[in-house]
Amino acid sequence: MQQMQTILLLTVSGLVIGCDGAAQRLDLRTYSPVIDFYQYDTTQFNTDITQCRQLAITAQEKYNSQQAEERDEIFASAVVGAIVGAAVGNALDGNNDSATTVGVVYGAGLGATSAAEANDYNRVITKFGPTAIVDKCMENRGYQILSQSGYGGG
Repeated sequence: MQQMQTILLLTVSGLVIGCDGAAQRLDLRTYSPVIDFYQYDTTQFNTDITQCRQLAITAQEKYNSQQAEERDEIFASAVVGAIVGAAVGNALDGNNDSATTVGVVYGAGLGATSAAEANDYNRVITKFGPTAIVDKCMENRGYQILSQSGYGGG
Protein backbone atom coordinates (compact mmCIF):
# COMPACT_ATOMS: atom_id res chain seq x y z
CA MET A 1 0.00 0.00 0.00
CA GLN A 2 2.92 2.34 0.76
CA GLN A 3 4.29 1.71 -2.73
CA MET A 4 0.94 2.64 -4.28
CA GLN A 5 0.82 5.91 -2.37
CA THR A 6 4.36 6.77 -3.46
CA ILE A 7 3.60 6.05 -7.12
CA LEU A 8 0.35 8.02 -6.92
CA LEU A 9 2.16 10.99 -5.38
CA LEU A 10 4.91 10.91 -8.01
CA THR A 11 2.46 10.53 -10.90
CA VAL A 12 0.21 13.35 -9.78
CA SER A 13 3.18 15.60 -8.95
CA GLY A 14 4.60 14.99 -12.40
CA LEU A 15 1.28 15.86 -14.00
CA VAL A 16 0.95 19.09 -12.06
CA ILE A 17 4.54 20.14 -12.73
CA GLY A 18 4.21 19.22 -16.41
CA CYS A 19 1.15 21.41 -16.82
CA ASP A 20 2.77 24.51 -15.36
CA GLY A 21 4.38 25.89 -18.51
CA ALA A 22 5.89 28.85 -16.68
CA ALA A 23 8.20 29.92 -19.46
CA GLN A 24 10.07 33.20 -19.51
CA ARG A 25 7.70 35.87 -20.75
CA LEU A 26 8.41 39.32 -22.10
CA ASP A 27 7.39 42.25 -19.92
CA LEU A 28 4.07 43.40 -21.38
CA ARG A 29 4.47 46.85 -19.85
CA THR A 30 7.42 47.55 -22.15
CA TYR A 31 6.77 45.21 -25.10
CA SER A 32 6.48 46.79 -28.52
CA PRO A 33 6.24 45.30 -32.00
CA VAL A 34 8.66 46.50 -34.66
CA ILE A 35 7.03 49.45 -36.42
CA ASP A 36 8.55 51.92 -38.86
CA PHE A 37 7.54 55.19 -37.19
CA TYR A 38 8.13 57.58 -40.10
CA GLN A 39 4.47 57.60 -41.14
CA TYR A 40 2.82 57.61 -37.70
CA ASP A 41 2.17 60.29 -35.07
CA THR A 42 4.31 59.50 -32.03
CA THR A 43 1.76 60.79 -29.51
CA GLN A 44 -1.01 58.67 -31.02
CA PHE A 45 1.33 55.68 -31.15
CA ASN A 46 2.11 56.04 -27.44
CA THR A 47 -1.60 56.17 -26.60
CA ASP A 48 -2.34 53.15 -28.79
CA ILE A 49 0.56 51.02 -27.52
CA THR A 50 -0.38 51.77 -23.89
CA GLN A 51 -3.99 50.72 -24.50
CA CYS A 52 -2.95 47.59 -26.42
CA ARG A 53 -0.49 46.60 -23.69
CA GLN A 54 -3.22 46.95 -21.06
CA LEU A 55 -5.52 44.80 -23.15
CA ALA A 56 -2.82 42.09 -23.32
CA ILE A 57 -2.12 42.33 -19.58
CA THR A 58 -5.82 41.86 -18.81
CA ALA A 59 -6.02 38.89 -21.21
CA GLN A 60 -2.91 37.33 -19.62
CA GLU A 61 -4.38 37.65 -16.13
CA LYS A 62 -7.64 36.02 -17.23
CA TYR A 63 -5.73 33.28 -19.06
CA ASN A 64 -3.56 32.57 -16.00
CA SER A 65 -6.69 32.22 -13.87
CA GLN A 66 -8.29 29.90 -16.41
CA GLN A 67 -5.09 27.88 -16.68
CA ALA A 68 -5.00 27.40 -12.88
CA GLU A 69 -8.59 26.11 -12.96
CA GLU A 70 -7.69 23.70 -15.77
CA ARG A 71 -4.69 22.40 -13.79
CA ASP A 72 -6.96 21.82 -10.79
CA GLU A 73 -9.40 19.87 -12.99
CA ILE A 74 -6.57 17.76 -14.41
CA PHE A 75 -5.26 17.06 -10.91
CA ALA A 76 -8.71 16.06 -9.63
CA SER A 77 -9.29 13.80 -12.63
CA ALA A 78 -5.89 12.18 -12.12
CA VAL A 79 -6.67 11.47 -8.46
CA VAL A 80 -10.10 10.02 -9.28
CA GLY A 81 -8.59 7.97 -12.10
CA ALA A 82 -5.88 6.66 -9.77
CA ILE A 83 -8.43 5.62 -7.15
CA VAL A 84 -10.64 3.90 -9.70
CA GLY A 85 -7.61 2.29 -11.35
CA ALA A 86 -6.36 1.00 -7.99
CA ALA A 87 -9.75 -0.46 -7.17
CA VAL A 88 -10.08 -2.15 -10.56
CA GLY A 89 -6.51 -3.46 -10.50
CA ASN A 90 -6.96 -4.76 -6.98
CA ALA A 91 -10.29 -6.43 -7.77
CA LEU A 92 -9.13 -8.06 -11.00
CA ASP A 93 -5.94 -9.55 -9.58
CA GLY A 94 -7.00 -10.48 -6.06
CA ASN A 95 -5.14 -8.02 -3.84
CA ASN A 96 -1.95 -8.21 -5.91
CA ASP A 97 0.05 -5.05 -5.24
CA SER A 98 1.56 -4.94 -8.73
CA ALA A 99 -1.89 -4.96 -10.37
CA THR A 100 -3.02 -2.24 -7.98
CA THR A 101 0.06 -0.17 -8.84
CA VAL A 102 -0.51 -0.60 -12.57
CA GLY A 103 -4.15 0.39 -12.05
CA VAL A 104 -3.09 3.55 -10.19
CA VAL A 105 -0.68 4.61 -12.91
CA TYR A 106 -3.03 3.90 -15.80
CA GLY A 107 -6.01 5.40 -13.99
CA ALA A 108 -4.13 8.60 -13.15
CA GLY A 109 -2.89 8.89 -16.71
CA LEU A 110 -6.32 8.32 -18.23
CA GLY A 111 -7.98 10.71 -15.79
CA ALA A 112 -5.47 13.47 -16.47
CA THR A 113 -5.59 12.91 -20.23
CA SER A 114 -9.37 13.05 -20.39
CA ALA A 115 -9.41 16.32 -18.44
CA ALA A 116 -6.61 17.81 -20.56
CA GLU A 117 -8.46 17.03 -23.79
CA ALA A 118 -11.21 19.42 -22.76
CA ASN A 119 -8.75 22.34 -22.68
CA ASP A 120 -8.57 24.72 -25.64
CA TYR A 121 -5.00 24.80 -26.90
CA ASN A 122 -5.92 26.79 -30.02
CA ARG A 123 -6.21 30.15 -28.31
CA VAL A 124 -3.94 32.86 -29.73
CA ILE A 125 -2.54 33.54 -26.26
CA THR A 126 -1.62 29.85 -25.90
CA LYS A 127 0.13 29.64 -29.24
CA PHE A 128 1.90 33.00 -29.36
CA GLY A 129 1.62 34.55 -25.92
CA PRO A 130 0.06 37.84 -24.87
CA THR A 131 2.49 39.78 -27.05
CA ALA A 132 0.55 38.58 -30.09
CA ILE A 133 -2.48 40.39 -28.64
CA VAL A 134 -0.49 43.64 -28.57
CA ASP A 135 0.52 43.07 -32.20
CA LYS A 136 -3.05 42.31 -33.32
CA CYS A 137 -4.38 45.32 -31.46
CA MET A 138 -1.82 47.60 -33.10
CA GLU A 139 -2.58 46.12 -36.53
CA ASN A 140 -6.29 46.74 -35.95
CA ARG A 141 -5.43 50.39 -35.27
CA GLY A 142 -3.72 50.70 -38.64
CA TYR A 143 -0.06 50.10 -37.80
CA GLN A 144 2.04 47.95 -40.09
CA ILE A 145 3.88 45.40 -37.92
CA LEU A 146 7.29 44.48 -39.33
CA SER A 147 8.24 41.81 -36.79
CA GLN A 148 6.86 38.30 -36.60
CA SER A 149 3.66 38.16 -34.55
CA GLY A 150 4.39 38.05 -30.84
CA TYR A 151 8.16 38.55 -31.07
CA GLY A 152 8.42 42.34 -31.19
CA GLY A 153 11.74 44.00 -30.61
CA GLY A 154 10.86 47.61 -31.18
